[in-house]
Amino acid sequence: MWADEVLVVDSYSTDATIEIAQSYNIRVVQHKFENYSKQRNWAIRQATHDWIFMLDADERVSPALKEEILSLLQTAPSCPAYEIKRHNYLMGKRIRYSGWQNDWVSRLFNRRQADYGNKPVHEKLVVNGKTGSLKQPLLHYTYKSLESFLDKHNNYSRASAKDLAADGKNINYYHLMIKPAFRFFRSYILKLGLLDGKEGLFIACLNGWNVYMRHTIAWRLQKEKQSNQPLKVLHLSSETSWRGGEQQIAYLIEELSALGVDNIVACQKGSPFEAYCQKKGIPYISLSFRNSFDLTTSLGVKQLCSREKADLVHIHSSKSHGVAILADMMGNKLPLILSRRVDFPPKSNVFTSQKYNYPRIRRILCVSEAIRQVMLPHIVEKEKVHTVYSGIDLKKFDSPQPANYLRTQFEISRQQLLVGNISAIAPHKDYYTFVDTAEELLRRKLPLKFLIIGKGPEEAAIKAYVQNKGLQEQIYFPGFLNNIQQILPELDIFLMTSETEGLGTTLLDAFAAKVPVVATRAGGIPEIVRHEQTGLTAAVKDVQGLANAVELLVKQEEYRKQLSEQAYSFVKSFDKKQTALQTLQHYQQVLEEKRQLQLQLHSLPMP
Repeated sequence: MWADEVLVVDSYSTDATIEIAQSYNIRVVQHKFENYSKQRNWAIRQATHDWIFMLDADERVSPALKEEILSLLQTAPSCPAYEIKRHNYLMGKRIRYSGWQNDWVSRLFNRRQADYGNKPVHEKLVVNGKTGSLKQPLLHYTYKSLESFLDKHNNYSRASAKDLAADGKNINYYHLMIKPAFRFFRSYILKLGLLDGKEGLFIACLNGWNVYMRHTIAWRLQKEKQSNQPLKVLHLSSETSWRGGEQQIAYLIEELSALGVDNIVACQKGSPFEAYCQKKGIPYISLSFRNSFDLTTSLGVKQLCSREKADLVHIHSSKSHGVAILADMMGNKLPLILSRRVDFPPKSNVFTSQKYNYPRIRRILCVSEAIRQVMLPHIVEKEKVHTVYSGIDLKKFDSPQPANYLRTQFEISRQQLLVGNISAIAPHKDYYTFVDTAEELLRRKLPLKFLIIGKGPEEAAIKAYVQNKGLQEQIYFPGFLNNIQQILPELDIFLMTSETEGLGTTLLDAFAAKVPVVATRAGGIPEIVRHEQTGLTAAVKDVQGLANAVELLVKQEEYRKQLSEQAYSFVKSFDKKQTALQTLQHYQQVLEEKRQLQLQLHSLPMP
């Protein structure tokens, strides 16, 4: 025995290792194996001498190397550690090339100045000082069989893959195709593996395979980790005002958060939605959204997704639709969900067709079946177009509110019924028909006052239209009011005269407030205002039909109550939570579709 101490560290082997080791006059200890660095560092601490010669079970010390080590340690070594060149043998044959020709390992060292760090595989001695070199080789009988070679490489792959996954390394086709191929080329051609015969070819193939498996396993580990983390969604809204669509986004974010989804918002700078995010503490970034081709905003979206590690992007407006596609072209590469809230068809041109059929858009969620039917002829992958009805806060009208806000403000007597609408004063709302219907009802001498509650681009024109008809004492404009739960129940009849309408969530609010509804059969309105069941309907621009319906409700109070009660029962299925649940289901389906596609590209099983 030429060493002062021989220490064998066994990791609870199941073969005859312990019995063989104990047959010699040496120390044998056992320690559970976690990784290579930890095992070596633990072994170093068990030794009773400072100078350590670390030897693996498949290595042999030649007589010449033994004499060189003894000769060195009899003097005062000039370096705290020494590296030794290994001669590697594969299945009994000396491998002279294949990248193994310069296999130097640091095995002789002073433990006070060196350890093995914390890398789980391919551990390297970390030395505080210069590392010297010994002249004589260490014999390394690396693999006795093909099976042992494969087993060890698989173990290395799994261990190093954990490192890659923990580092958050982005695994892509370069790592799965180019790197394995280059590793083979490097080993077989650049490192002259072809001169090692069939063993050289075998080593080159296994080296490439090892690189492939390491990155494949790391990719799967990352995906497993991501599946256990909350879903993270970026919502895009470019609108500068607060309308029904923005209220729907707010409801959606609120309910998705309650369901465990992490929500981030990219919105128009200085918009009401930015103020909403600030008030609610929702993570957001404000961007310019100048147009659908805003490169700066698109880059901001891409950077936000990368920084926040978003899982998908939900598009809620027209400008943000184009921005999301540009961000994807810049490399965002996340699934896109598009909400569609308007019932007019997309423009008939190549650009618009490409925009709606963009491959990364995996769902088009329409707020009514009418919108879905409008969209279907324009979409190639029709299976990605779905209906998810908008929902409302059903509890909004539960708590008692101060009464007579509108009557007090405009000095309206109790003998007169209030007929009103709450929405943006925009062209598609067709307030001209609202005014004409009011004029017809007043001509019939009915005790009514009318309210157009809201603001919008056509406000001045509609006010002028009322003025020209001399109805300014009969039709009032309270402006934009945010106390809907107080003012909506004060209306006796809700009148919607829209020319186009995606769904009309204010109608759902009217149902929840038990206010009877008269509306045009525009867009998705008939899906919720079912004639003579949840309200009364008339054709678009049918002033006489609308006036007849309102007159019927004015004259038949019991019928008015009956319709409002039926509508109240009906609206319970339009809760905002149901909208969020259905939306979340589509998110999950899209991500699962993405996962299945990726699995097809990474079809080899993990060993």
